[in-house]
Amino acid sequence: MTWDGDLAEAHAPQSVTLVLDREVDISRGDLLVAEDAPATIARSVKAALVWMDAKPLELGRRYLLKHTSHTVPVVVQSLDHRTDIGTLTREPAVTLEMNGIGVANLTLLRPIALDAYRESRATGAFILIDQESNATVASGMVNAASGETGRAETLGASGPVSLAERAARWGHKGGSLELTGPADLIDRIERRLFAQGLATTRIEKDDAAFSDPEWLDAIVRWNVQSGLLALVVTQAESGRLTAKAGGEEAIVDANELDAAFNAVQALLQRAGIVARQESGDGGGL
Repeated sequence: MTWDGDLAEAHAPQSVTLVLDREVDISRGDLLVAEDAPATIARSVKAALVWMDAKPLELGRRYLLKHTSHTVPVVVQSLDHRTDIGTLTREPAVTLEMNGIGVANLTLLRPIALDAYRESRATGAFILIDQESNATVASGMVNAASGETGRAETLGASGPVSLAERAARWGHKGGSLELTGPADLIDRIERRLFAQGLATTRIEKDDAAFSDPEWLDAIVRWNVQSGLLALVVTQAESGRLTAKAGGEEAIVDANELDAAFNAVQALLQRAGIVARQESGDGGGL
């Protein structure tokens, strides 16, 4: 093979400098489009997914969607179908396992500009990342995208931010979760909730600042009204964990970590704070 220096130089990446006619606040990763061909600012996406992780897809769980230089939280709401790679037939599904292929409906918790893959490979492709392990779990190609329906964008809305808007941003409703049990187990539960992307605060019930129960109730109420999940913690060196939320209660063996995680997850779902998963796989938090 001979080296053609002129040819190599001609195909080398070229830098481009843009000079704007006015001062605009833009930075790396922002998208420039033609005035007559605006980009779709999407919050809902239908996409083909190729699942790449040993842990199956969990509907209702929050992942991270990395698109060009942007990373946003996303929830996989449902699957239209899964493709049998042996027969190429489509079949109903509630999950994808490793090497599985299907079409999913995703909700982005922060809108971004993107295109259908058939129109642009660069802005129509993405990957999904597990927030807990930081592993890439899927690659995706956008089939269709749409903006918000029935909700005004924050900048165009008026009045105070509503609970529905807060729930759309955080991916869950505001609520309180009372946890009584060993400190180490409560720490693990809090970290797992945080890794899942839930917006949490922690209130130590035995703190001297909350000697007045009315003050404690007010702090919890303000957190809930802000759309946050308030963890009201009482540390107790016992062999069990007691969790309460929305009038529901769960008591589990503090030595069974997986059982404790699953019990808290189910409790938050029964309380209506976190959406119920459609997948038959219970999974952990």
